[in-house]
Amino acid sequence: MNVLVVESSEVLRRRFASLVNDLDGVRVAREASTAPEALAHLRETPIDAVILDVDMPEGAGLTALQEIRRQAPACVLISVGGSAEPEIHERALVLGADFYFTAALHLDLIGDILEEIAERIGS
Repeated sequence: MNVLVVESSEVLRRRFASLVNDLDGVRVAREASTAPEALAHLRETPIDAVILDVDMPEGAGLTALQEIRRQAPACVLISVGGSAEPEIHERALVLGADFYFTAALHLDLIGDILEEIAERIGS
């Protein structure tokens, strides 16, 4: 299963990539630090799931979420952010995220979801 990791923080992007690459049947196909870069990768590479930083500067994360959902409706979209505020969680889900996690608190859950999806699609 191919995953696109979109995270503005290099430290977190590396953490997510390491988490993904440690999973059976799952690999980081591409990484991006900006919304435009993520959208370009999505057009160039078959992607099954996206881990997306919704806290990117100037609302770019939420805008990217909508565009990713439009371009790849079958893609599993896992939105992550630094806030546990219910308003941000709800906004991400309304805009098309399949999941929303507070990045620092839910790394294990993100890995579990990706492994389950990989099993379902047989990758």
